[in-house]
Amino acid sequence: MKVDRISTGIAGLDEILFGGMCRGSTGLLVGDPGTGKTIFSIQWLQQGIQEKERCLFLALLEPSAVVRRHVAGFRWSIEDMTFVDLSGVGAPVERDGGEYRVFSPSEVEQTPLWESIYRAVEQHRPQRLVIDPLTQLRHLSTDEYQFRKRLQAFHPGAGVLFASGYPRDELAPKGVLEPGTHFLQKPFSIVSLARKVREAIDARPANA
Repeated sequence: MKVDRISTGIAGLDEILFGGMCRGSTGLLVGDPGTGKTIFSIQWLQQGIQEKERCLFLALLEPSAVVRRHVAGFRWSIEDMTFVDLSGVGAPVERDGGEYRVFSPSEVEQTPLWESIYRAVEQHRPQRLVIDPLTQLRHLSTDEYQFRKRLQAFHPGAGVLFASGYPRDELAPKGVLEPGTHFLQKPFSIVSLARKVREAIDARPANA
């Protein structure tokens, strides 16, 4: 079966990925600060612009103006790329007298950040979307379960694999694992991870 792939804009990476990322897939870019995650993401979106696709960058931590400055030296054509600045949403609130109130995760969960993200996606209908950084959303979630459920709202048909150091029979009674959730207990081998990922992918609806 032929897989529809889209170019990342990086020739060497496209070669490793057998032509690029799978169309309609979701990727997680992981690395220490300063390793080029944002630059990579912008280059991926810039490739989409060249292919006449709608591209959206959601800036959750650094203001979008700062992100634009970071990539200015590459001389990429990003004029048609949509940037939405959400860096101030859910931030600590300054009170009179210069005092700050830092909300607990459960309080911040109720702030409009998630709703702002959903609204931006609904408004711009991107074909390529970058959320930078995703860890900001984890910090604003009460737990891993709520974080996962929120992310699934972007792609309801996405496959889910839950990995934990706790056994399944300890997590299920707490409501962390929903019936049918693919589970992998840590530590695990590369082979067992690959097998479970394949199970999660194959279990998705045909139109997901």
